[in-house]
Amino acid sequence: MWTAAQPSQKVQRRPMGKGDFYLVLISAIIVAELGVFGVILLSQGWNEDASLLFTRYSARLSFMFFLPVFIASAAWQLVPNGFSGFLLRRRRQLGLGFAFAHFIHLVAIVGFLQQQRQWFTAEDIPALLIYLLIGLMAITSNTPGLRLLGKGWKPLHKVGMYGAFSGFFLTYLGRLGSEQVSLPADAARYESYETYLVLLMVATGAWMLRIAAFWQRRARQRSVTPAAS
Repeated sequence: MWTAAQPSQKVQRRPMGKGDFYLVLISAIIVAELGVFGVILLSQGWNEDASLLFTRYSARLSFMFFLPVFIASAAWQLVPNGFSGFLLRRRRQLGLGFAFAHFIHLVAIVGFLQQQRQWFTAEDIPALLIYLLIGLMAITSNTPGLRLLGKGWKPLHKVGMYGAFSGFFLTYLGRLGSEQVSLPADAARYESYETYLVLLMVATGAWMLRIAAFWQRRARQRSVTPAAS
């Protein structure tokens, strides 16, 4: 027989652990990807144009998951509060979530190329190298990976982070006013100049945040360095 809890009894809430956070994050990514896929499928049907749209929108979703990872340490340094502290504490899990989202984007690219009966070419080598770096970061985002790489862990992750950022930044910069005409009118409305301009501005803002944090660290180091006699 069910009994009601007494007013004096307090329900103890278990704090969200790493496993719980991973589950929520991966679930959110899957729901977002399925939502985008469903909207495109309902509005376009499934054809090469729809496949191209899903490829691009899956990239934008992974960009949204990349941003918190990219700005976490800079945000905490410049504006230390509950939100930036949360990003910093969960940066490893957020990074793995981004890697998962970008893997979905890679699957979308392969699917699009297969529809066109094409494959990767020499022009895609820089992008494939970025994927390799993201994969290396993902499999070393743990204590054994840190111990294995030692001093090489931080350079690998920094190069990988800026490699991923460069991929997004240069893509949005290159597409400003250049590829909107590659889609028919009903699909091209999702690929406007303004869309890429906003994405580029967001990427630039994230980059400026990291630059500001870098110069703040430099200024602090100079202020504590004793003057040469």
